[in-house]
Amino acid sequence: MAPKELTSFGSSVLLKYASHRNGAPPVTGESYMESRRQDDGAEGLWRVHDGLYDLTEFISRHPGGQNWLRITKGTDITEAFESHHIAQTAADLLPKFFIRSASRSQPRNSPYTFHEDGFYKTFKRRAAYVLKITPDSSFSRWFNDGLVASCFLLLVSAAATSSYVLATVGAFCISITAICSHNFTHMRDNWRMYYLSLCYLSLEDWRISHILSHHQYPNTQLDMEISMLEPLLEYFPTKTKKTLSMLGAAVAFTVSACIMLPSKIPYRLDRDFGLGQLDATRDRADYGSNPVLVLSRYGDHALHHLLPTVDHCRLRALYPVFTETLAEFGIQYRFTTAWTLFKGSFKQLTRREPNQCAPGSVIDLKH
Repeated sequence: MAPKELTSFGSSVLLKYASHRNGAPPVTGESYMESRRQDDGAEGLWRVHDGLYDLTEFISRHPGGQNWLRITKGTDITEAFESHHIAQTAADLLPKFFIRSASRSQPRNSPYTFHEDGFYKTFKRRAAYVLKITPDSSFSRWFNDGLVASCFLLLVSAAATSSYVLATVGAFCISITAICSHNFTHMRDNWRMYYLSLCYLSLEDWRISHILSHHQYPNTQLDMEISMLEPLLEYFPTKTKKTLSMLGAAVAFTVSACIMLPSKIPYRLDRDFGLGQLDATRDRADYGSNPVLVLSRYGDHALHHLLPTVDHCRLRALYPVFTETLAEFGIQYRFTTAWTLFKGSFKQLTRREPNQCAPGSVIDLKH
């Protein structure tokens, strides 16, 4: 695990160093959630902003599925609550379960804010209206189903004919299936989310490491997908990072090609949740509006991080209000290329000093 000097970087606004980073690797979903229970000041309940709520009786009635509430009991679920509930329904229902305010001695251990007049809440209100009048798309569902059917057909044929070519193509289809099924793991419980299991991934662990951790706190100390790769891949800059370690990380990254991060992870005085997501994500310009590329290569990634429960094929309809909100808050979001992202990952792996400037070549901040 990387040293504690990271307290001064990436998530410097955390009041307490993330407990899951104190233990020996690997970080597991269980150990991560236990650390959140230690750090979040939820007192065995569910914390949303500065309120404590008892959702025990609501677990069986939760429209998104029971497991979301079961695994988050005793933690601060503010980011998940805000990003997973686009309509006002959940916010109107929540006060019925209010128990008491959180202790003043235990402020939220989070890098983000959700002001009503801030970027994220403004965009979410506009997006909710657009989604309400935008027809649902069935493309992602039948495309994912088609991939799964192709996987079984190819692998059965490969076994019957002893064809390595068919087996290779089948394996490729499985990998694309896992990427596409990622779309369904964010949504309320549905049977397509289990497509992820074809790659021998635990759905519950994935929902913790990716959805409740990475998606809520990307590129910060609370991002489990950053911590779980240490000490093999150290994305946070540390003065003690060794050259040999950086070379090993470069080899490991080239082999795995598992993560692409921007080369600079900036500080920002405005800690709005939405702006934090934009700083941590990038979109490739060459995907365009091609739904196959969007589904199979994590396209429309910024919008997906802002509203993760929305079907990928509906995100395209949100660009007009997204652009409108960016302009209103003086932010220019730009698309980039796969090559830039790939180079950026290596730059970040070799960084010993934190970069405190937003990457102007990709996202310009107008003051």
